[in-house]
Amino acid sequence: SIIELSDGHFENCAFTGTGFTGGKYGGHNPKAGVDIEPHVNQVVNNILFLKCRFSGNAGSQFVCSRPSTTSGITLDQCTFEAGRGTSPYQLILNVKALTIKNSTINVGKGSIYPVWGRHAGSDVSIVNCKISGSGKGIVAVSANRANKVRLEGNQMRFTGEKLNTYFPHLQMNNLQFLNN
Repeated sequence: SIIELSDGHFENCAFTGTGFTGGKYGGHNPKAGVDIEPHVNQVVNNILFLKCRFSGNAGSQFVCSRPSTTSGITLDQCTFEAGRGTSPYQLILNVKALTIKNSTINVGKGSIYPVWGRHAGSDVSIVNCKISGSGKGIVAVSANRANKVRLEGNQMRFTGEKLNTYFPHLQMNNLQFLNN
């Protein structure tokens, strides 16, 4: 978990296998590869993840759910692979100013959530990524006008046997869907 950090740089790192303890201890939620969760009066801002791998975590691969305390997150040339992770929430990206670009994202049966619950103020861009999965892929559903999502230049591929729902599921104001 990242509780408080400014101006962080992670390069060529692997965040894998979190939550699989192999013992009697069942793990601690959210069992994510990276979980950004500032506590009261703490902030996380200006963090770069460059060429990092997030894979096979028991829960989500990447979680950040409070835009009021988290901003300026960039994930560039990263790989996200659900693997044996079973969470429907493979990436929760509810951040004020988050960009994922030039990355490969396989969410398995899960999805990417660029907006999340009651915490408004998300401003997320997913650009030039290869996104695949057998669920909804991306779920951007919000009635709150304070949330913004931009999906641009992505390749999206449904990998399931039969499409029984939306892929992606997009239902919100302030959404840009460009050249996908």
